[in-house]
Amino acid sequence: MVPDQTPEADNTGKTGLATALTRYCRQPGQARVTPLGQGLINDTYLIEEPEQTLVLQKINSQIFPEPERIIDNLALLSRHFATSSLPPGPRWEHCRLVQTRDGQDFFCDDQGGFWRALQYINRTICHEQVTHADQAREVGRALGLFHRLTASLDARRLHVTLPGFHVLPQYLEHYDLLPRMKHDRNRAVIDFCHTVVEAHRSEANLLEQGRKAGRYLVRCVHGDPKASNVLFDQDSGLAVGLIDLDTIGPGLTIIDLGDCLRSCCSRIHEDSSQAPEFDLDSCRALLNGYFQEAPFLLTSVEREALFDALRLVTFELGLRFFSDHLSDDCYFKVKHRGDNLIRARSQFQLLTDIESLEQAIRTLIACPQ
Repeated sequence: MVPDQTPEADNTGKTGLATALTRYCRQPGQARVTPLGQGLINDTYLIEEPEQTLVLQKINSQIFPEPERIIDNLALLSRHFATSSLPPGPRWEHCRLVQTRDGQDFFCDDQGGFWRALQYINRTICHEQVTHADQAREVGRALGLFHRLTASLDARRLHVTLPGFHVLPQYLEHYDLLPRMKHDRNRAVIDFCHTVVEAHRSEANLLEQGRKAGRYLVRCVHGDPKASNVLFDQDSGLAVGLIDLDTIGPGLTIIDLGDCLRSCCSRIHEDSSQAPEFDLDSCRALLNGYFQEAPFLLTSVEREALFDALRLVTFELGLRFFSDHLSDDCYFKVKHRGDNLIRARSQFQLLTDIESLEQAIRTLIACPQ
């Protein structure tokens, strides 16, 4: 489930939502509907009825060309968790599919919109950003537990829902085909972004080469383990589960953990015009929480490569934002022209700070205590 921003209020969207409500709700006219979250891809709603509360989502089929694969992965993951023994400790929950009233796992409206619903997990909240070390530790613990619980799941049974996702050389190939803007009021920012891309071009294939050579193992990964995709118990403040499972699939664990560090250890939100900084205290806490739950999952070779995964996944996201700006914002949602350029600059500035802290970060990876 992905908590996402409010979709544009066009008649097609309203019609699709109204139809979807009739498929999932016993009294659709009485259901309370609230747009949920601030994501950049899908349209998500909290649906409240007297008998049930669920999260209803319209999958962006332009981004996910085969949304049935998402459903298959969720069903497989649910079956795996149902047969897995949770370790003793704090509350932990998994988002489960909610079927339509006629027993289907998803619903397609008359306009081709693809809808699915998930169980709403009560008494939980999300944080758009990590604000202190205790939250960072809980995010790390949640991801570590997810990785440990799914380590016995054969990743080959999972679909790739986003072809090419986290394959950095492919993003670079796409970037190379895009037009170069000769006239733009943000010329200085564009030149900065082009410079960063060229400076990192030679390293773009580093992780893919390691995967193909078998140095880094392919396991089940979350795919988008940012802070806002971790559920926290609203009373205890402890992490109780991961959401936004559309991108689960086979992948490199070090990219998943590196992306989590990228998201949670940045002091400035990626949409901000301020230059972000990488917070070493949050990094230490997150790694501590992760290795508390998954102390032996990563091989020594993978652990050594984690810093490279962190900086390259940061570069990757900056490249994706920048390419989307050059493509007239066809992927990530924007409110204003230039939003993706601001996001790209933020990620590239964060990358610069991460690289300046290489030795300190490597020391924390080796011993995060």
